[in-house]
Amino acid sequence: MQLDIFAWIRTTFGTPPISALFIFFVSLLLAIVYSVVQVVVTDIDKLRRYNSRIKKWRTKYKNAMRSGNPRLISEVQKEKEIIDKLQLEVASETFKPMMITFLLFFIVYYIIIGAYGLSTVLALPFKLPVEWLGPLYLGPMNYTEYNGINLSGISAFSWYVLTSIVVSSVINALLKLLGYRPS
Repeated sequence: MQLDIFAWIRTTFGTPPISALFIFFVSLLLAIVYSVVQVVVTDIDKLRRYNSRIKKWRTKYKNAMRSGNPRLISEVQKEKEIIDKLQLEVASETFKPMMITFLLFFIVYYIIIGAYGLSTVLALPFKLPVEWLGPLYLGPMNYTEYNGINLSGISAFSWYVLTSIVVSSVINALLKLLGYRPS
C-alpha cells in the first residue's frame, strides 16, 4: 500500500518543477491546518493578558535593577514566582497545537522521503559556492551540468522546510493582522 502511494507521487509529481510545486502545496496545506488548530485550541485572550502582565513585570524588573533600590528589587523578586507560573502557562498554551500536529509532520516527512529520497526537486539557476550537507536530506546538492556549468538543486525535504517556513510566516502575519494571534 505505502509503496503504491510513493510510486503514484513519483509518477504524478516526480519531475521538477512539478515536484517542487507539489511539495509547496503540501507545506501550504499543513501550514493552514496548523494555523486552524492553533486558533481553535489556543486561548488568545488569556495569552494577551498573561503576556501583558509579564511585559509589565519585566519593565519593572529592569527599572529595579537599574536603580539598585533594595526595596524595589525585593518587591520584584516576590512577584517572580507568579511571573514564572504565568510564563509556564503561556508556554503550555502555545505548545498545545504543536502536540496535536506533530504526528502530521512525521507523516509528511515519511511520505516526502519515501517518494523523493535524496532526489532534487528544484534546480537553481546557479551553482551555490557551498554544498550544504548534500549527502543528508538537508540542503542543496549538485544537480546537473548545463553548458559546462554545474548547477545546484534543492532536495525534497529541504524544499519542504524552506516553503513551510515562508508559508507559515505569511499565515502568522495575516492572523496577527486579523487579531487571531497575540502581538
